[in-house]
Amino acid sequence: MYYEIFKGVITSIATSTIATAVKGAIERYFGQGSKTQPTSEETQYPIMSIPLAIGYYYNFIDKIEDGLRGGNFTVQKHYTLQGGGVLDKLVLNDQQKSQITSDELKQLSFATIEKTESLGKFDPSAISVELIYPKNLSNQTMQSCSDFLRKKTNQGSIPSAVAGRRYGINYKDISPAGPSEIRIVDYTRPVEVIPRYYRDIKHVGGMGSDPEVWKRIEDREMQAFLFALKYMIETTSVFLSDKVYFRPSDSLSEGTAAS
Repeated sequence: MYYEIFKGVITSIATSTIATAVKGAIERYFGQGSKTQPTSEETQYPIMSIPLAIGYYYNFIDKIEDGLRGGNFTVQKHYTLQGGGVLDKLVLNDQQKSQITSDELKQLSFATIEKTESLGKFDPSAISVELIYPKNLSNQTMQSCSDFLRKKTNQGSIPSAVAGRRYGINYKDISPAGPSEIRIVDYTRPVEVIPRYYRDIKHVGGMGSDPEVWKRIEDREMQAFLFALKYMIETTSVFLSDKVYFRPSDSLSEGTAAS
């Protein structure tokens, strides 16, 4: 697919490889002017992923930028414990134990307790971002991205611009020694809207539709999403313009970050 070029840091991407249709759509969308005109198929199925990418930038990348801009980028780790683990730590005398019924002990042993732990404050130079994206928009591939985020990363949070609130993130690669470094990981989940929109509204990509037409639309939409996101990061980000990596779903089993 066209967007295979996105394996690696965004500054290494050769923009000359962008499809003509996508290049024209992005230039028109960002007011740069374009000499290319949409084909009849592009007119029938105009690219809809560019605003998705812009929204994703402001709802994720910009949240991290806000924290870095404030000079207080602290990260908290969030995890859960089963009640039984807490029971093991309790030191109860015989009288206290006698006051707890067997039914109460059973309920407590199955309870989930949320814990929070500070990982400290991080300098902008110690932070990078890894964006996982699906190589195709099949349910199986998109689910693999969600599974990776859930199983292979840690849950945490960073301060929000709203006083007293925090913004949830996933992360990995905390350095055990030396200067602390952290890689924030996210799945570009807004792309899941693309197949649903075409299937439910345009009736393309589902049962009985032309698979070749859907393949062309899928490639266009994903490439437009990634290039628009790249454009927003490179032109708007202050701290992360050269610290964002795009990682395709087919590399997730490798267990290492894209570079």
